[in-house]
Amino acid sequence: MRITHFKITNYRGLRLAIASNLQEQPLSLVTGKNGTGKSLILEALTAAWSGNINLPDFVGPYGHSLSIEIGIEFDEREYASVDRWRSDRDLPPVHRSSEHILEAVSTNRDSTGTYLQRDEMLETVQNELFSRGHPFAAIDLLSARRQVSLTTSTSVDLDLLDRTASAEQRRMMYDQEIRWKSAMQMPDIGTYLMSLDYRDYVAARDGLETGEEYQRLREIFHVATGKEISLPKYDPETTQSSIRVTLPSGETHALEDLSNGEREMLGMLYYVSQLSAQGGVLLLDEPEKHLHPSLQLAVLRAMMTVASRGQIIVVTHSPSLISASPSENVLIVRPAWESAENQAQRVADIDDESEVLSDLGITRRDLFQANYLLVVEGPDDEKRLRMLCPGEIAGAEVVVAGGRDAVLRTADTLRSLEVGVPWICVIDRDFLPETAAGDISEDGRVFVWDARMLECVLISPALLARVLEPGLSAGDSLENTVRDEVDRLKPRALEQFIEARMGERNLPAELVNVPDSSLDPIQRRLDLERRKIEFRLSEYHDVRAEVITEIESAWAGGWRHYVDGKRVLSALQKKYRVFRDAATLTDALMICARENEDLMPPDVSRLKDTLRKIQASRPSVKFQASESESRDRSIREAVTHGAPEPALNLTVDHSFINH
Repeated sequence: MRITHFKITNYRGLRLAIASNLQEQPLSLVTGKNGTGKSLILEALTAAWSGNINLPDFVGPYGHSLSIEIGIEFDEREYASVDRWRSDRDLPPVHRSSEHILEAVSTNRDSTGTYLQRDEMLETVQNELFSRGHPFAAIDLLSARRQVSLTTSTSVDLDLLDRTASAEQRRMMYDQEIRWKSAMQMPDIGTYLMSLDYRDYVAARDGLETGEEYQRLREIFHVATGKEISLPKYDPETTQSSIRVTLPSGETHALEDLSNGEREMLGMLYYVSQLSAQGGVLLLDEPEKHLHPSLQLAVLRAMMTVASRGQIIVVTHSPSLISASPSENVLIVRPAWESAENQAQRVADIDDESEVLSDLGITRRDLFQANYLLVVEGPDDEKRLRMLCPGEIAGAEVVVAGGRDAVLRTADTLRSLEVGVPWICVIDRDFLPETAAGDISEDGRVFVWDARMLECVLISPALLARVLEPGLSAGDSLENTVRDEVDRLKPRALEQFIEARMGERNLPAELVNVPDSSLDPIQRRLDLERRKIEFRLSEYHDVRAEVITEIESAWAGGWRHYVDGKRVLSALQKKYRVFRDAATLTDALMICARENEDLMPPDVSRLKDTLRKIQASRPSVKFQASESESRDRSIREAVTHGAPEPALNLTVDHSFINH
């Protein structure tokens, strides 16, 4: 079951929101500024579907009536379930259609709402007796007002895994969430994990397929955090079970010591996994709350993996989630006072690309005042570039993407949008081969340091001699010292580059899916890992030889591409003791390079020239003329004096929504 379209008119502060072809993407993101009505879209869809929300209370200020229209499609499996259920009750089969329309209407003079359009298919799937036994028949709301459970019980509660019971419980809470903005309690993650393990144990004992949900959660969590969640362990002495978390360092801690963000991530995965089990629609409001960007992306990846069986519509402010999603998957909601037209538009259809950037965390004022956009990997990069190039960056709006890959994704998004604001991305070279670095920077949109990292750029004998002068003794050869330290780190550079290049070798497609019906799910997963290891082992000697040849041939003049510059500067700081730590030495080198043009490394000069060209190329940013004055006047008249009630022009039946 998927929502194909919606049209919401005058629901609370939402004047008009229309979206179509939603069924084409199992995951849709809705974004926009605060106060535009993004969350109201989810509320309205929930209210119309649940039937137990008093709609007259939510008629907005843009007239005296509201209308919520939802198009829904079903697959043949779902039609068959409905026909069997109806046949058992001597009811005829339902009519198949590419889309079934549900329309709920109300005026603020009524005591209840009314279904204006609803056929026998929708009447059946909305019937409580049917939905209790068929979890796909649900539109479930997970609001932004979530309360993270602070306990981590180790008991088993199989009701947590019963999507029907969970959906029924959630349905009972909709009125409190929508009307009173009550916070919802996230599930206890300890109980959730214990229940999953118990269910899988019983299923395996009875020879049933387990679904490997526990293992999938462990893998998602490990990718996002680097931490491993253990299987439950039983202690016969205490008669208690426990779940431990292993850190990358090898140390362990109890499940209750997870951060609030990690707990909330697992709690959201609980709802997402329930959706994957039976289908249905999940409306998720601001999943990024309390979550680090790495956890946000992990939740997004999990949603994209499981949403194929149903549909997820997500409201978000997160630049990480928006930039990681295709533009056709993202809807932007504009304020009602900015246009008399549809407030919801697909990013791929928007002409004013500056709106997209605004919803990535950059305001219109920022766009109007900024000379250009500068996208960097992390906060440290922003700090250092401001220190190194203060004049060139003074008028820039800096966007911290959260890593090199995120910067490159942002660059792809900006290229596809053809934004009318100049922009430039800056990244470290890291482990990129020469050809890859050249390809990335070919169009001039991405500046790649001609060194593994910025610290390597700063390892200039003349610059170092000026900064470390107080610690140098007569006869010291700083150049030789640097060279000795660089050569000492060469074996480590070889090892790091071999490992990085091996990580880029993926298993060929023909070796990924090798069917073997004799293997159970665990064996198939282990067999896939075996094939990956065998493939990489077969590639190892070739990769190693390629890396050694590359580095050996380039080392004399190109060691800055390979050596760990942080370690070189750390060794120099410890030897000469002019600064208290390597970070302070790095800052001093940047300040000295900035203030002494004759000592400035060539790559820093190259960056400054690039930023100056970007500054000079800034076009004027144009926005459509606002119609806010006339709209404000009409809104005030509607609210203060009232306006003639618009004729619905349709016969209204009396099967009330709330009964």
